[in-house]
Amino acid sequence: MYLDADGHVQWEGVGPYSDEQKILAFVETFPSASMAELRKVVPAKLRHLRRTLSGEIFWTINGMKQPMSEADVERTTKELGGWEEIGRVLER
Repeated sequence: MYLDADGHVQWEGVGPYSDEQKILAFVETFPSASMAELRKVVPAKLRHLRRTLSGEIFWTINGMKQPMSEADVERTTKELGGWEEIGRVLER
């Protein structure tokens, strides 16, 4: 919670369904907030995304491995970049 420019109480938060851009904005805007839970999540998220891009993690449908489309690779690469930036901000 914080006071806005007009002195009104506002709040902001992130949760398990927040995307990386919202989380990045949160950690940049509220550097004094407790980031204990995010510090646990970031390494796991980075591992997952890197393993997905490497092909180590994949979807199967009817027992058949599904290749990532170009759009999947692009989206996952962008998401990875966001989480890497979150990690850098948390390290400051």
